[in-house]
Amino acid sequence: MLKQDVPLHYHFSLIKFELAIAVLVAVAAMAAHALLENKIITIPISVVTILVAAMAIVVILRANQAQKRWQEASAIWGDIVGNSRTFARQIIHLHESWTTGKDTAYEDFRRRCIKRHIAWCYTLVAQLRGTGPMHDSAEYLDETEIEFLESHSNKAVGLLVMQAVAISQAHGQRWLNSYQQVSVDETLRKLSLCQSACERIKNSVMPRAQSIFTNFFLYLLMLLLPFSLIVHMGPAGLVAAVIIVSVFFLVEKITLSMQRPFDHLESDVPMTLLTRTIENDIYQTLGEEYDAKSVKSDDYCLM
Repeated sequence: MLKQDVPLHYHFSLIKFELAIAVLVAVAAMAAHALLENKIITIPISVVTILVAAMAIVVILRANQAQKRWQEASAIWGDIVGNSRTFARQIIHLHESWTTGKDTAYEDFRRRCIKRHIAWCYTLVAQLRGTGPMHDSAEYLDETEIEFLESHSNKAVGLLVMQAVAISQAHGQRWLNSYQQVSVDETLRKLSLCQSACERIKNSVMPRAQSIFTNFFLYLLMLLLPFSLIVHMGPAGLVAAVIIVSVFFLVEKITLSMQRPFDHLESDVPMTLLTRTIENDIYQTLGEEYDAKSVKSDDYCLM
């Protein structure tokens, strides 16, 4: 996720190829105007104006669509944070032994559930971003749990299955009554729905035709605009043409990035940051000593 103070070089890096082409087209327009003078075919300003207005509408609509998609992804992870805190509170406080510390079996059940949930958060982030494991499995899971996950292609789903089995066993041990079991299972259901929503956004590809036609007309605008503005504005028209086209391409690049909120890009939802927040909050609620984890970031990006 980009912070507020984003350096200019980041924006230029997004459109450096298109900016270079725009400058070359502008130079070609200036050379053609100087060499051919009145022989050059002029493009009516009205034609270019209509094209600019049409592209502005298209680019804004696409940017708005991408913004809604990113906000939905961010809201889902907000629900994951809230449901994670609820799950931790339920596991920790639904049995009276959390105050006495005498029921060692329940204490082990509680710690195992908490660690499995933290592992679920990290696993979900890794699956969405398509990266390798973000944590050492042995830090959160025992050998039996790691072996159980080997049979699951979707590790996050496997972790939720283990949580459901553990809750059922806790009910059998009378650590949880039937109402409490239903309550915890409802929280697990909400977490499962959040995972499904993330996977829906991840696997739902935006129509490729939109990007193809948008880029085609942006390059057409890049070609026509300098030859039109140089006739009416002179050299200043070339500068204006480069700026106008660059802004359109910059917005389009940002739009494409925001359409993919889980692809490990600069505009990603800060899932690692949120997962570390969940982990730190849960351990504080658990009342155990731990090393607070922070997220490494550069000067303008949080992951």
